[in-house]
Amino acid sequence: MGAFLFINERGLSTDRKQIFILVQSCNIYITPLSIDRSQLGIWTGLSALLLVIALPIENLTLWFSGAYPEPYNLFGAFSITQFALAVILFFTSFALPRRPEVYKDGKVVDREYTVSLLERYTFSWPAPVLNYAVKNRSLTTDDLPMIAHNTRARTLLERFDAVGKKDKLWKQIFGAFRNALLAQWGLQFIASFTNFLPQSVLYLVLRLLEERDNGAHNQPQLWLAAIGIGLAVGLGAWIESLLFYTCYLKLGIPMYEQLAAVIFAKAIRKKDVKSAAKVDQDAEIKGDFTMNKQSGPKDEDTAVNPDEEDDDDDEEVTKSKQGTINLIGVDGKRISDFATYNYIFLGSALKLIIAIAFLAKLIGWIPMLCGFAVPALITPANWFISKKYGEAQDDLMKYRDQKLAVVTEALQGIRQIKFSALEKDWYEKILKTRKKELNQQWRSFYFDGMLISIWIFGPTCMSAVALASYALLNGGLSASVAFTTLSVFEAIEMTLAVVPEMITDLFDAIVSARRVQNYLDSAELEQTTLPGDAIIFKNATVSWPSDEQEQTSDDRVFNLHDLNLDLSHG
Repeated sequence: MGAFLFINERGLSTDRKQIFILVQSCNIYITPLSIDRSQLGIWTGLSALLLVIALPIENLTLWFSGAYPEPYNLFGAFSITQFALAVILFFTSFALPRRPEVYKDGKVVDREYTVSLLERYTFSWPAPVLNYAVKNRSLTTDDLPMIAHNTRARTLLERFDAVGKKDKLWKQIFGAFRNALLAQWGLQFIASFTNFLPQSVLYLVLRLLEERDNGAHNQPQLWLAAIGIGLAVGLGAWIESLLFYTCYLKLGIPMYEQLAAVIFAKAIRKKDVKSAAKVDQDAEIKGDFTMNKQSGPKDEDTAVNPDEEDDDDDEEVTKSKQGTINLIGVDGKRISDFATYNYIFLGSALKLIIAIAFLAKLIGWIPMLCGFAVPALITPANWFISKKYGEAQDDLMKYRDQKLAVVTEALQGIRQIKFSALEKDWYEKILKTRKKELNQQWRSFYFDGMLISIWIFGPTCMSAVALASYALLNGGLSASVAFTTLSVFEAIEMTLAVVPEMITDLFDAIVSARRVQNYLDSAELEQTTLPGDAIIFKNATVSWPSDEQEQTSDDRVFNLHDLNLDLSHG
């Protein structure tokens, strides 16, 4: 399009590029399939984007080198026209829709993969739903579109099973979400550099202002630097938006949905394990027996001290119905939340490396090391508190499962409790388990509060110490150095502040992953029936289903011995 508007002494090379773009643009309109047309539009838009970037760089280079061609007005007019046409071509190429509307069961499917690339990555594809909500001041599930195929529970479950059985849950999760995790880490890698672009341009602006105060004439450079700050901030915000889009819509929500589907599918296949232990008849008459061994006797709890509990007790609670509900509602959420924010570890490392290089160039090694000595001093305390917080969370989950087991036992045995007039005793029992849960919750909040204190005061002290050291060593502090240094520390402040919280989330996710893994590794129903004309038992021993492969002869386990039964046809 711009090929016929820009002819000068630079020759044919530039015109050839524009002719190729023109041919590429014309090819879009003769392509019948919408998906192919959208792909061609993407390539044409990328070509136009390169032209949009190349034209200003070329013109600025010629201007500052003093080699700008004559006549200036004609050359500038051609360049501006060419730039405007390239921008229009860029937006129109990326505005081509990918496919027509898709329907399932009479409802339109989510438009994320229907709209154009421009709408998708400017996050405007949910606009019809949002406009409907604003217009009607309400929004129900019937007003929402059908979810896309790749985010449905059946598809996610098939993807999880397609990875194959692994020894660790996280290996299966990584196999199922490999592309999303790699995209997350790639975007974080780019965002780690774009986050420091505004600081670099800010330093340039402040230096230009200082030079102007000293008599320099640099107004054009100041305008360009000011525009550069806006572009840098906009680019960084867009990259972070893409990162959050990937974290939530490609990782967090689908992973939580997938884990819920996997646990639910396992609950259907899982062996229905029962526990029927013999009880003392006198205890049964007095009402001191326990219907559910996970909840403990009437006035006791099986988990008196979490440090002294066996892993088997925790596994028994996890295998109960209450534990299954917690696996979906609590443990699955913790694992998906950690997957959503795990990029912070990579981002923290990259941002620290970039910040160290930036600050070493800006204020020198000694002030920078003085500033970074603050987090180094509080890191041991932070690690110790994070470890204690992880232990408190583990104990809290055990007590929470135990409380649910006690409440469910009371509800299931409410008739026996009423007949035995044991309402007060069971009230005290439930209240005791609830108090233990609240004590562990308070312990968890206590360590969490200490971590929050470290997040708040650590970065602030770091920047204060660094600037004070620089001022003492250099006898002063210029505005360009002070504001840029504060801006750099502010950029890494959130990173340093959130790392302790991510460490606690890591411990929570490890605990939850172990619980889910134990549940998924539990025994499943086996098909033991064969077709025949009769059902015959000869000296059989029958007991409740158990996870053990071989039934023990323990007297505490209820068994029917020497059972002989013949159920012939007819």
